[in-house]
Amino acid sequence: MIKRTGEKVLTWIGFILHTLYVIFLVLIQMMVSDSDFKEQLANELQKNPDSNVSRDQTIEAVNSVATNSSGWIMIGIVILGLTLVAAIMLSKHPTISAILLIIAVVLSVFNVSWVAGILWLIAAIMLLVRRPKNQYAYNSGTTTDIPPEENERYNNYSENHNDEYRHQQQDVKVDNHDHHQSHSTNDKDLSDDTRLSNDDQHDDFVRDAAERRQQEKNDDPYKY
Repeated sequence: MIKRTGEKVLTWIGFILHTLYVIFLVLIQMMVSDSDFKEQLANELQKNPDSNVSRDQTIEAVNSVATNSSGWIMIGIVILGLTLVAAIMLSKHPTISAILLIIAVVLSVFNVSWVAGILWLIAAIMLLVRRPKNQYAYNSGTTTDIPPEENERYNNYSENHNDEYRHQQQDVKVDNHDHHQSHSTNDKDLSDDTRLSNDDQHDDFVRDAAERRQQEKNDDPYKY
């Protein structure tokens, strides 16, 4: 899997900035919704001789700001929810996270959260462009950029292959041992046969010599 450190950093920075922006909108909405604030603002404008705005117009403008800020707050909360889900799913589901961030970018344009929107747009582009490699690399029994199921299949194959190799080695050792024993037995039998054959030849030679000597005694008894 690709490390998504850059995308995570951009997404969380945008999330923090947008959270601060939503908090600011909430404070503005609380302030303009206060009736005392409206009265004080209207009185201050009335004291200004250059002001052509009436008291009623001032209060109406403040109410309009309060209404608009409420809508911006609602959109801001929706954006926070989208980006939070995108940040959580970023590593396992980058495509879904990219789609959620793009939706958040579109909403941030209307919500005037442009800085966070730019960061989310960059993160979404990186999520869509940076894809895992299609080729799987097997190095020294380890795998890189391989799905978990493919990695498990490769490990199982390696274990089975190693077990088969060990069994073959044991069979070869047993065969070699049996062959060695058989060869040793054959050599021993051959040696015994050779020794017996030599003994028989020696006995025949002694017997022939004794017979010739006896024959010579019979032919010339005075010689011995």
